[in-house]
Amino acid sequence: MRYCKGVQKIEVFEDDLIIKSGADGVTNVEEIIWLKEKLLEISKKWNGKKWAYIADISKLEIVPTEVSSELIKLHVEIFKNGCVCVGFVEPEKAFISRQAAVHNRMSNTGLQEGHFNSFDDAFSWAKEIIS
Repeated sequence: MRYCKGVQKIEVFEDDLIIKSGADGVTNVEEIIWLKEKLLEISKKWNGKKWAYIADISKLEIVPTEVSSELIKLHVEIFKNGCVCVGFVEPEKAFISRQAAVHNRMSNTGLQEGHFNSFDDAFSWAKEIIS
């Protein structure tokens, strides 16, 4: 199953309880709120089971402060809804990687976090954590 809004794209791996999102370019607050709501809507169907979130940020541009605030809220809400880990796909994106780590840390959720060069690596890691 796939969804999109603006530069945000979501792909759902139902059997594995993994949701992947990606953005190509500059995202905004409205798109992040949509992303958060969609992640919650999808994961609620899993009835409290542990699930994983993979964010492909390899094509995402640096986000402004107001978007960062929404991303921190996203981390809090997905944690409350059963997400146990977040994998970031980010080859050659050092600054974006640090920004993603700050969002997770500032959410104070304790979500496990991983940083990967490929989606396949992130997917394998996430499957191992939620199994």
